[in-house]
Amino acid sequence: MAEREAPSADRNVHKRVGVSELRVLMKSAGSELTQRKKVERIIRESGGSDRRLTKKHLVPLGLAIVIGAGIFNRVGESIGRYGAWASFYGLILAGVACLAAALCFAELASTVPVGGSAYTYCYASLGKFFAWVVFWMLLLQYSAGASVIALAWSHYLPVSGIIQTALCATLLIALSVAILCKLDNKNCLTAVAVFVAVAVVVKVGALLLAVIVKFGEATVHVPHPDPRGSVEVSGLLPAFTVLYFAFLGFDVISTAAEEARYPQKDLASSILIVFGLTGFVYFLVMLSSIVGGNTEGTAKLLAVAALIGLPAGVIILIYGQSRILVAVLRDLRPQSDSADSHPSKRIGTVLLSGFLATVGVILATTLLDETDLTLLVNMSTAVAFALVAIGTVVLRVRRPDLPRTFRVPGLPLVAIVSVVASVLLALGGDQAVRQAVPIGIGWIGLGVLVSLILAFWRAWPKMRTGRGDEAS
Repeated sequence: MAEREAPSADRNVHKRVGVSELRVLMKSAGSELTQRKKVERIIRESGGSDRRLTKKHLVPLGLAIVIGAGIFNRVGESIGRYGAWASFYGLILAGVACLAAALCFAELASTVPVGGSAYTYCYASLGKFFAWVVFWMLLLQYSAGASVIALAWSHYLPVSGIIQTALCATLLIALSVAILCKLDNKNCLTAVAVFVAVAVVVKVGALLLAVIVKFGEATVHVPHPDPRGSVEVSGLLPAFTVLYFAFLGFDVISTAAEEARYPQKDLASSILIVFGLTGFVYFLVMLSSIVGGNTEGTAKLLAVAALIGLPAGVIILIYGQSRILVAVLRDLRPQSDSADSHPSKRIGTVLLSGFLATVGVILATTLLDETDLTLLVNMSTAVAFALVAIGTVVLRVRRPDLPRTFRVPGLPLVAIVSVVASVLLALGGDQAVRQAVPIGIGWIGLGVLVSLILAFWRAWPKMRTGRGDEAS
């Protein structure tokens, strides 16, 4: 009888061990998803990159993105679809929303001066799960953003047809990757900033000259809103969703933290300077559009400026994404030394970023279009900005002792504005926006699934250790 009961006892033991393994696995995976990384550890592991960039380099990096496809493409699209006055007020609304996000980025950049941008900020404040969701959003934002700007640049070339346009955009991405790889090999990131500065000067100079010429050609009058006010108001939120893209790019400054000479001081001030300059230039451009006038001469001038200036935006977006990928890979391989974060070791992430941007071009010319891609950039960025705003409040409460060279005034209200703007961006658009929302939700769901898989994958060794401890 005792011999018959032995197998049953063994099965009960194995069953208890299996349940214990599952319990350890679930507990370890939950710990992986909720753990936060201390700011001191993040800064210590960021390594010793060659810090050459100062404020005079960081400001052009941000301007290259912000004053890019937003002026040369999105402002005109908004005016043509929703009217000048709806676009004017939509631009103000988008500016307020992005200002709230820029203030939060400025505080976190001065507190956590590491190149992972929003991913690293959320890792320190909200935990690994939200950090991975933000990384998934940034992956879409930077890849699709580079694709949109490359396609916008190709439209200024004397080419026609989808295939030729896609080839030109892909060529620009390939040249951008080659430039970044070559400059990384020579450890000359300063040269990137110098090139961008020249491109930004040409771009902004052309825009200001076009505005002056346009005012001179126009019959100046005091514009009044269209009597059909309901039509203008109905286009306000859709114009906001289109023009939101025009302000994006200031966050790319935070990805250069590990190459900045004085990151805690220069990152925050550079973000705010870029936002202020952008708002001023956008106001002039929109005002000139409302006044009206002959645009035949100024259109050629802006076309030349776009051909020179837009490639800088592609270069910097690929650069920024490669730095975020470095931060993520460093967290996946915590045993790696600080040399892995040196610019000369980042060619692989630059190549991956260029490949993802090329995939975006292919999607925009086959399954999707540029408008869909722009809307996806908006939604992914809005999710990242909302989580960064929440993370700013959480980190202020949890770690008030951290040194902050910049503090957001009226922080809870600013964070609420950023979160509300994210909701409006997803729900306040026209039919095209509502059609893109399911795609965005699907992308977020895929990111959540990847986060869960990674959590269980990293928890698996702990489960095996837990079983061994219990067996002993």
